[in-house]
Formats: sequence, C-alpha cells, structure tokens
Amino acid sequence: MDYRSGVREGDCVVAFSKNDIFKIRSEIEQSNPDLKCCVIYGSLPPETRASQAKLFNDPNSPYKVLVASDAVGLGLNLNIRRVVFHTIYKSNGKDIIRLPHSAVKQIAGRAGRRSSPYKFGEVAVRRKEDLKWVKRCLGTEIEQVKSAGLLPTSSHVSAFAGASGEQEMSKILTSFDEGAKLRGGYFMCKHGEMVKNATRIDEEAAAAGGVLTAEDRFVLAAAPANGNDPVAQEMVARFARGVAAGRTVGPNITVPSERAESFEKLGELCAKFNHLDLYLWLAQRFNSNALEVQSALTRKQVLVHMIQDALTRASDEGGLTLKHDYRRTDERFRKMFRQ
Repeated sequence: MDYRSGVREGDCVVAFSKNDIFKIRSEIEQSNPDLKCCVIYGSLPPETRASQAKLFNDPNSPYKVLVASDAVGLGLNLNIRRVVFHTIYKSNGKDIIRLPHSAVKQIAGRAGRRSSPYKFGEVAVRRKEDLKWVKRCLGTEIEQVKSAGLLPTSSHVSAFAGASGEQEMSKILTSFDEGAKLRGGYFMCKHGEMVKNATRIDEEAAAAGGVLTAEDRFVLAAAPANGNDPVAQEMVARFARGVAAGRTVGPNITVPSERAESFEKLGELCAKFNHLDLYLWLAQRFNSNALEVQSALTRKQVLVHMIQDALTRASDEGGLTLKHDYRRTDERFRKMFRQ
C-alpha cells in the first residue's frame, strides 16, 4: 500500500515507533489534504490519547484517519473501518520480533466493532509479503493460558522480613523467590528490576541515616519507574531519602515556558508528564504536602495542553518537522529478524 494514495476515511495505520507514526501521518496529510490524522501511542498522556480518539470518532471532525501504535488495542473505543499493518516486525527492547498471533488478533480486532458505524472490519498490510502471516494469525486459535506468574505483596514481604530478620530489601526479595513453593500452574515472576531498585533504595536509606520499613522499601522498589530513565530513578531515590528522614518530597519537575518546536521537545513534554505521574503515584503512598500534590496536578494539566498544541501544529505547514525514513527502518528490522 502506498500511503499517499491508498489510505481512506476510517483507516487506522498501525506502526511501532513514534518516528514511524509521525512520518506516516505527515505523508498521508501532505498527499491527501482532506484526510487529517490523529495519533495515539503509549507515552502520550491518557488525556491526550482520549482526546485524539474523540476527534477520530467524531463524524463532523476533519480527522478521518488514525495513525497509532499497538496501544490502539488497549482501552479505547474507536470507529475503525480498516486496520492497516505498517509492518509485522517490531523491537521488544532486546530483539526484533515478528508480531505474535495474539497481538495480530488484538490489533486487527479493533476494526468493525459493534458500537462503531462499521459493522464489518477489514485488515490490510503495507507490504504484500506480510499478508500471509497476518492471515495465518487470524485463522489460528489463540492457545489457552496454562500458567500464571505471581509476585509477593507488600504484606507478604513484610511478614517474610520479620520472620527472617533480614533488613535489606534486595536480599529479602531474592530469598523469598528462592524459598517460594507454588502448586498448580503458577510460577514466580522474574523481578530482577525490583531487586536492582531495592539495592539502590537500601543504599539511599542508609545514606539518609533514617529508617525505612520493609513495606516502605517494597513499595519504592515496585514503583512504576523506567529503569532506563535517570530522572524517574532519581525521583524514587529522593522519596527513599525523604521517607527515611521523615521529610515530605516535592515533584521537582519544571514545565517549559516555550512551545515545543520539535518532535524531540514533544517527547520531553511527554516524559515530564510521566515523571509527574510517577510523583503522584509515590505521593499517594507516602505522606506528602497537599500543596505540592496540587502543584503537580496543575503542572500535568498544563503539559496536556502543551502536548495537544504540539500535536496540532505537527499537522500544520511549517510546524514540527521530522527527518526519518520508515522504509529504511523497516528493511533493517526485517534483515535483523532473519539473521
């Protein structure tokens, strides 16, 4: 499929990177002035994803096409006539993989929902060679789940720590995992990232000269902080020091005064929103200053408006620009998968 001529109203093009999404959107809009595109991907704030979905669903809106990541299959009601797979290959953070059966079915199933104007959905691919795999996936029954992973709760860990006398959360988690005995189709989830977080939290608490309970340490280790994001990791560390010392912790996240003039700056706005979300997650679980919490909520709303402004201007002539070749990226992924 050629995006410059093959896209129609009600289409949802599914790609797996932000650069691909924005380049596809630009190509569609430049070639089809009557087809404006909404975008949805995982790092956008939930409010922004909902706003984009609303625009796409509105029959009176000029936004007739959706370009999205696989986040399109999660929690949004969308009036999609046809799902177009930009590619069937993606990175899982470590390797290049081909979309599994369940992912293909979940994404394709977004087309032709009962509540939408399109009672029957369609599925297409950008590259004809991908159609065989998509058809195979759609014609295959998904294997039933035969086992389930478990993680201990904070009360489990607290009781285990009291019985063992161990103080360091990293050692508590490792010992719990080694000693756990499960029956039936259950297994202990891997929690290497939590152990890594717990090690730093133990160090931060010791440096602060204070005391963190086993439950406090577990909650901090389980915080939804990206292990590759130094700002998120430092926020968890600040909470560890603050809670250990009996101090409240502020968000320490500033909102830019200027509009985002590049896709890189748009990404920074989304990152700041997610950092404030992490702060509020932690603040809800530990004593926090009500004024700081309200300040974080206000900043989140400001960021939502700035992100929406950037997305709108990305469609405007002379707006945000992006140098990216999605075809070259896809070719590279296919080659890496075959190796």
